[in-house]
Amino acid sequence: ADTLGPIDVARPHYVSRRYAEFTSIVESLTSQLRSKDEMMEHNMDLLREQYRALLKALAIQGEKYRVLTTPKSKLIFYINNYDSVLTTFSQVKLPTESGDIKKFEELLATSTELYIEEELMECYGRVINFVKAQENEDAKRPSIEEIQALVDDFGANWKGGEELL
Repeated sequence: ADTLGPIDVARPHYVSRRYAEFTSIVESLTSQLRSKDEMMEHNMDLLREQYRALLKALAIQGEKYRVLTTPKSKLIFYINNYDSVLTTFSQVKLPTESGDIKKFEELLATSTELYIEEELMECYGRVINFVKAQENEDAKRPSIEEIQALVDDFGANWKGGEELL
């Protein structure tokens, strides 16, 4: 991963586009076969997993060079790369029933959800942690004072959090 060029949070890595183009070509060629080629599907699954492993290695490299310094910046990196792959699939008109499209839509959705959680935790972490703790049936029930303090804090700070978002 060290020899694959610089990491940029704001842009997908060039490998993402190349991976998507190669995958699209293979998918196009195999779709013309009359029978399903299980070996090719298996190999494409392996390639997809290796691509994801490469993204993880690039994220570690970005952390090493102080480019991807926070969990949020890593999620942005993943979101940009997954979106780039899906955009390329769309541009080459890869069939929507393709397993690759579904996998990358899932990866993009998961990364986006995690990013949203990170954003909300920055602004409303105290409330979120309280709710998560109360979802546990074994959790100690809070006192009225603890709840009142949480509500007062939220009431005083929710607009600031909204503006940050």
